[in-house]
Amino acid sequence: MKTKVLSLSLLAVILAGTSSALWASEAAPARAPAAQVAAVATPDPAVEIKELARRFRAGDLAGLAQGLTPRSRWEEARLAFATASNKPTTDADRARFAEKIRRFTAPDAVDQLMLKLEPEMAKARPQLAGMTLIALGAMQVAIKSPDTKLTEAQRQALESALPGIQRWAGNTDFLSLDLMRRALTVLTDAARRTG
Repeated sequence: MKTKVLSLSLLAVILAGTSSALWASEAAPARAPAAQVAAVATPDPAVEIKELARRFRAGDLAGLAQGLTPRSRWEEARLAFATASNKPTTDADRARFAEKIRRFTAPDAVDQLMLKLEPEMAKARPQLAGMTLIALGAMQVAIKSPDTKLTEAQRQALESALPGIQRWAGNTDFLSLDLMRRALTVLTDAARRTG
């Protein structure tokens, strides 16, 4: 299961381009010296992906989230959290939180959550093939487009990875009820263990 989640996470990184450094291009000869210095300091995407995988395996959720989020947005989220954490907690807030936690700690939590998710997953199933094709097409466009800020090495790496990603996406049931039930079981067991 961890492999599927990691694979999905890595595909999401590639498709969404959430890490600004991941898509940064190498310095072009015509750029100003400051741009050249910034481009030289740009980390290698392969190294970044390995680091994300290491954080995932280590269970470093905060590090993984920070690695997948552009610095400016991470700072915005951190400031928003700091601002929200300074607000006093009301009784209504406590009641809403307790109700949400009860959804994950109740004895029949998995069954209740599946009752809500199964219809949504059934509605999404007819669209899955089209959404997968759109995502793969977007990757192909990103690889081929001259407007994409990819170096030639990054372009070739993505192009060589694309057939494997296509096979993986074609053979993976992203809307598997069994996989969703197992994931919810892990989640609810973890919530119960927290006390």
